[in-house]
Amino acid sequence: MLINELNHRVKNTLATVQSVAAHSFNIGDPNAAPAAFEARLFALSKTHDVLTR
Repeated sequence: MLINELNHRVKNTLATVQSVAAHSFNIGDPNAAPAAFEARLFALSKTHDVLTR
């Protein structure tokens, strides 16, 4: 049961990252996409830190 819960949470996280990537790389300027993606991943990381405190 614990492994199933872990798998579920990992899949949710990967789906979130996939969505962040899609939003980051659909912006008008392709040169800005990597920075936008990195900033969004950093924000996701900070959000996770807040939730786990």
